[in-house]
Amino acid sequence: MKSTNLKKYTSVIHVVESISDDYGGPARSIPMMCFGMENCGLKNFVFSVNRDDEKNILLDNSNVGWCKSKPGIINKYYFSLDFYFNLKCKIVELINKGEVFYIHVHSVWSFPTLFVFLLCNRYGIEYILTPRSSLQLASISKKRFFKSLLRFLFVDKFVCKATHIHLTSKQEESEFSINFDNNNIINVENGLDFTEFEFLPERLAAKKQFDLPSDSKVLLFLSRINERKGLDLLFDAFCSLKVKGNDNLYLLIAGPDDNSEILKNIYARSVDLGVSKYIKYVGMLVGDARLKAYSAADVFILPTKFENFGMSIAEALASGVPVITTKDTPWSILESNNFGKICTRDAPDIERCITDVLHNTYNKNEMFDYVKSNFDYNVQSKRILSLISK
Repeated sequence: MKSTNLKKYTSVIHVVESISDDYGGPARSIPMMCFGMENCGLKNFVFSVNRDDEKNILLDNSNVGWCKSKPGIINKYYFSLDFYFNLKCKIVELINKGEVFYIHVHSVWSFPTLFVFLLCNRYGIEYILTPRSSLQLASISKKRFFKSLLRFLFVDKFVCKATHIHLTSKQEESEFSINFDNNNIINVENGLDFTEFEFLPERLAAKKQFDLPSDSKVLLFLSRINERKGLDLLFDAFCSLKVKGNDNLYLLIAGPDDNSEILKNIYARSVDLGVSKYIKYVGMLVGDARLKAYSAADVFILPTKFENFGMSIAEALASGVPVITTKDTPWSILESNNFGKICTRDAPDIERCITDVLHNTYNKNEMFDYVKSNFDYNVQSKRILSLISK
């Protein structure tokens, strides 16, 4: 899939504070972008801060150059002088080789972004920013004083000077435009490798992997476990359904734990209510284990406060699993295409949607074809490159 029609660039440096498997959606969408850019003829390099011996199952098995910098003495906001000097050396190396390159930044509120700002100003390097929900209203409102200070010191200037702002939904674009001054917006959704979902693990074997009965109905939550993602609301809805019967209903929880109090509370309440044996927490899943979770699921549920895209939602659809999520995600097509339901962040409404989905029928092939037609990582990367190369 080499392209000869795209102008200008020969290389791209991707900068992100972390890209470990437990970092969330960017741990999959950024490598997918790299692979797509490689197929367009660009060399790709990823720079991140290696705080906890980072591993990324996609990058570890690829030819993409990945520079893992040592964390600094300040154990906050991904501070690392090693990162600064490693990035500076790569910039100088590419300049001396006569490479035409840009930097693609995938973080906002941390030191790697500040270092990119300083180095790009010094060397006159073009950069693109993909904020990945970090500049949406709900995100800006968190730690308001700290973020207001950073905006005053450099973030607003950094955003304003970006060659392009890469966003992934109309909602994200609308919220960005309210708060920031840069009209060079490209709106291209994330990409994924739909081929890995063509032959999913066998369903009964997948259920056995997670100690689920063969006749169970499985609700899957696969995401970071924090207040934003709404696992506590899903648990309330699940408990209500169990009280009303639904003896074969199970809740499968997968993902890194950002807030241990949520899981502690769920475990304590599940014991009190006598439903603990129907809840399976399996931690962070990668590779084949992740595909088995989708294969075992009857419904994928993410009652999130907001998402700029939602990689796990796209992956669930690619697996032929109907999805329940909120209106604050760019997935209004779920109901119009009969791929699932849109809920409010309210346990009774989540319960209603679960009941509706479990009693409905869905066409798995149509879900897969939708993802294949709209989110192929090769197509999405080529779209981005064509838009920024004009």
